[in-house]
Amino acid sequence: MNKKINDFIQSGISEFNKKNFIKAEKIFIEILREYPEGVMIYTYLIPILIYQNKYNEAANYSQKLFNLNKKSEIGLVYLGIINFKLSNFEKSLNNLNDALKINSKSVDALINIGATLHKLERNSEALASVQKAIGFNNKNSIAYHTLGSIYESEAKFNDAIESFKKAILINPNDYESIHGLSLIQLSKKNYSAGWANYEARWLRGNMKFRYPDIKKLVSLKGIENKKILIWHEQGFGDTIQFSRYVSLLIKLKAIVVFEVQQQLLSFLKDQIDCDVIEKAESKDFDFQSPLLSVPKLFSIDGNDIPSSRPYFKCNRERYLYWKSLLFLSKEKINIGIAISGNPNHYREEKRRIHLESFLPLMKLCKIFIIQKELNQNDLIFSEQNEE
Repeated sequence: MNKKINDFIQSGISEFNKKNFIKAEKIFIEILREYPEGVMIYTYLIPILIYQNKYNEAANYSQKLFNLNKKSEIGLVYLGIINFKLSNFEKSLNNLNDALKINSKSVDALINIGATLHKLERNSEALASVQKAIGFNNKNSIAYHTLGSIYESEAKFNDAIESFKKAILINPNDYESIHGLSLIQLSKKNYSAGWANYEARWLRGNMKFRYPDIKKLVSLKGIENKKILIWHEQGFGDTIQFSRYVSLLIKLKAIVVFEVQQQLLSFLKDQIDCDVIEKAESKDFDFQSPLLSVPKLFSIDGNDIPSSRPYFKCNRERYLYWKSLLFLSKEKINIGIAISGNPNHYREEKRRIHLESFLPLMKLCKIFIIQKELNQNDLIFSEQNEE
């Protein structure tokens, strides 16, 4: 391969590292036109396509890569990764097991088999596959991250923490592992470390920091009379739960503008004594912060999480309207529950509570499901247990 091609490759890698995926893609496709049998070029191009969710193109190039050299498992590993991304987990397993037939010591195949088995809730097999990969290479941060994710789902939190820390030790820029570690730390009430590590969510690549041109709020010192924009970043539940910290900022005499989802505008305007808006049109703010970065500023520990007392205010007309529609029980406590969130959330299986779990409570309470949609199993259970 001549110097010109090598220069092009370095240019493509540079654009990829800067997350200029479209430019990087064009560069590597251009190189392939001149060097169509350059196996290494495919190994750069395919991940770029996967990052852009261009799975059909990535699959075509992966198949070409495999056809170029059927003694190498790399093309099949990429096909396994693509099918994993498409939630075709059984196809993914087939691709990855075929890769192992070519190279039984393929660390990439073993790690991805572990991740796929984990998705299929076959965690004992998943652990065995990842541990085998680590036996071949104990310096692979992705292996330890996958191990940590499996341990976390098994509620083996100390093992998960150890695995995530090993991943971070190998690769300090492993933001997925830092984020995974933060969630466990927060669950275990290690708020100082948990909130600090939770900031890694902005470096994982799947969330966009909304107002980079406004100075970020990093301290509570001197915020009196400062105009601060706080903006929602995740789901409705997070916005409602963490709105309590907006109230704390107001108590410190900051001039707060709270940007929330359109569906929550009316509700939160009744709850919080500040300007609640859907979209900040102006950049005339002293500071800004995403909502879930605010708790870190207050150094909250497990004993002083602010309560929402008095509870949220309820519009009287809406209260009477729903009271007239619902058949409230006079013998039991009436409880409204939400058991699942966004079905497309990457952690939804971990976040969801099966409706069947509330069966013992139904002897004492009348349950109202306060969400629009249920998955099929919960819907069937609901229909079978209607009062």
